[in-house]
Amino acid sequence: MRRTMAMMLALVGIMAVGASQGHAATLFCPPLPVAMDDVCVCKVFNYDDKTVEGIEIILVLADGTRSAKFKEEFDILQNNSAEKFEVIGAATNCGCEVLKVGKKQRASLSDIRGGVLLTTAQCTESNR
Repeated sequence: MRRTMAMMLALVGIMAVGASQGHAATLFCPPLPVAMDDVCVCKVFNYDDKTVEGIEIILVLADGTRSAKFKEEFDILQNNSAEKFEVIGAATNCGCEVLKVGKKQRASLSDIRGGVLLTTAQCTESNR
């Protein structure tokens, strides 16, 4: 009986620690077709009342592979946003993956040409 009770208390303790660490997810924006003069912008929005630290964005190439050349880590202030990877003419497709986000962060990917927004896509949670 004591052993069962001790195991149950240990399990509850592990669950509490896991819950207090928060929700870390990955958001994926599939590559959009872009022209050589277009600007590809991956933007992360923080709707939390706390600063989020250590978010990572990785550029995703046309074939879905991650580019080690275009990887950036940054913090976002509370109720704010950050634009990263303003890539000009890098490829015919541009996507991004946003790592270490919580439930109150969102991301989008946009294709801009000559200051005009051509298309934008909402990133979705991924298990990649």
